[in-house]
Amino acid sequence: CRIGYDHLPPGSIFRTAIDDVRHWKAEHGDDWVAVRKRIKEKYHDRVGLPEGIATGRVSALLNGTLGVLALLYGQGDFEKTMNHACMAGYDADNQCATLAGLVALMHGSQSIPRKYTHVIDTWRLPLNDFYRNRTRDHLPDGKLTDIAARTARLGCDLVSRHGGRIEGTGDNAVLVINPAANFTPPLEVRLFPVHLYVGDAVTVRPEFVGPSRASGSSDGRVDEARVSMFAGVVPPGMELTGEGKLTVIAGTPTRTGDYPIQVSVTDGQTTRTTQLRLTVRRKGLAQMADGILVAVTNPTGSNSRDLEVLRDGMDTPTYDSFHGDDPLAEDYYGYEWSEPVRIGRLSVTMGRAYPNGGWFESVTVQYRDDQGRWTSAENVRVDPPYDPDRAKKGNLQFEMRFKPVTTRAVRLIGKPGGDAQFTNIAELGVYDR
Repeated sequence: CRIGYDHLPPGSIFRTAIDDVRHWKAEHGDDWVAVRKRIKEKYHDRVGLPEGIATGRVSALLNGTLGVLALLYGQGDFEKTMNHACMAGYDADNQCATLAGLVALMHGSQSIPRKYTHVIDTWRLPLNDFYRNRTRDHLPDGKLTDIAARTARLGCDLVSRHGGRIEGTGDNAVLVINPAANFTPPLEVRLFPVHLYVGDAVTVRPEFVGPSRASGSSDGRVDEARVSMFAGVVPPGMELTGEGKLTVIAGTPTRTGDYPIQVSVTDGQTTRTTQLRLTVRRKGLAQMADGILVAVTNPTGSNSRDLEVLRDGMDTPTYDSFHGDDPLAEDYYGYEWSEPVRIGRLSVTMGRAYPNGGWFESVTVQYRDDQGRWTSAENVRVDPPYDPDRAKKGNLQFEMRFKPVTTRAVRLIGKPGGDAQFTNIAELGVYDR
């Protein structure tokens, strides 16, 4: 564990988190509950956490800190470590799975109590040596021993290809790793649907990761050797152009539509090809708004903290109003403009629903009148008619039409649903009619 810690950059958020947990354990001794409370305050409630650090009830940062807690208080004992990891709560299966593998790797399979590996006395091998897939498409069932052997073989092959070796045979075999070996990441293209707006100048660049000079590779696969190629029809008003050794799509789109484009990226040895979808839309009033209005500006849920997701034209990521033990009587999302605009319709796309919330029990529309007061819109019609039971299933889409108003602000408002009383929304569009 110390080796891994030493490789974390000084001042990095996770190294700081580890230092915090170790310091709190030294301060509170055997009182792991007190340490868990300190973790919650900083890494869930954000008390003292720097701005811009993402966290929530499901986050790598919170999982990691609770994992450190369980590792320290588990003292190398498998069952004791699992108990602390589970009792710590939040995304508990994460830290349990991580630490189960870590502790068993440190102390061997014999450190796992038999009552967990041989639930049925007649099993000859741990967990009956059987894996049944229920959650991943096209992944077959299999034997745990086959999966373990395949994983070990891949690891040994990787070490051998980079100057390592295996010494000894059978149970006495030892894997010797070359500490001077360089890691050369594979070339990968990461493309997501890109939403553009008519009249907005933009440059679309392929996003890729892979070998670089910084990685220390000596095979000539460096950033400067990469180029990108496109096949397909680009949106009118845009063109392929050079940007160093890259090819990019630049310009000002003039026509709406969907434009699928094939993108190939090569580093001289490897080529990766995938499809990029450009969607060009006209700006709605939401995109022209000067401000975004929400009831909860500092949510602690697992979704995005960026308010711009409400008008980015995509169903994911989403913004939720979960705020722990501080539920809402009313929840809302809206926009404001510096100059009056005419509004007669809202379009709403909700995000996923959760067992404890994520939907509205009821919805309506309010606008800000000339005196700055929130006023209910008249003749509100919801299409399709709003159904809270359907909303509980998540990803509900609906429109709200009402008697047009001229205003500087509008909002969707209603009673949040679920025991935790919060909502989760993907998109909020605003139109004049």
